[in-house]
Amino acid sequence: GILGFDAEGRIRAANPAAEQLFGMKVEEIKRRRLKDLLPDVRLEDANPSMVCELSGRRSDGRKFPVSLSVERTESGKESLFVCLVRDNTAEQLSRQALIEARDGAERANRAKSEFLSTMSHELRTPMNSILGFAQLLQTDPDNPLSETQKESVDQIARAGWHLLQLINDVLDLAKVEAGKIEAILADVDLDV
Repeated sequence: GILGFDAEGRIRAANPAAEQLFGMKVEEIKRRRLKDLLPDVRLEDANPSMVCELSGRRSDGRKFPVSLSVERTESGKESLFVCLVRDNTAEQLSRQALIEARDGAERANRAKSEFLSTMSHELRTPMNSILGFAQLLQTDPDNPLSETQKESVDQIARAGWHLLQLINDVLDLAKVEAGKIEAILADVDLDV
């Protein structure tokens, strides 16, 4: 909507879009002061080109978000203003929905990281027992394993070490996501 007003805030003109925006006819708008329709506007802040976001007020008193662009002009001895008003309700709802979606995604990401960390620790404990008992079986001098048993226990140990490495990788991933990974500075031979 477009509003024309003077330095005292008396509305001098309005277009049909302003009628729809504020829910009143042009004649009624022109009987109002700018503060009635835009209660947060400060005329003293109006400079040659002012753009801001504030609240508008409809005829039923409900407030709604607007973006405002004010241009100041001189007409003879009088300062006049032209104000472009745009309803920002849809943009504000979209912005709020984006904020809520971002917050939900961050909560879900934190929950996932906590789950990965907890599960990795919970899996590591029994895996250490499996590997420990496999090593005891492999190295028990009093009860040596048969060749078939040795192959089976070796298979258990290899699979256990592989699974432990996967668990450690998941833990490292959880640390990276949590920003808790520590860099290790070391010289590296690049000729390899």
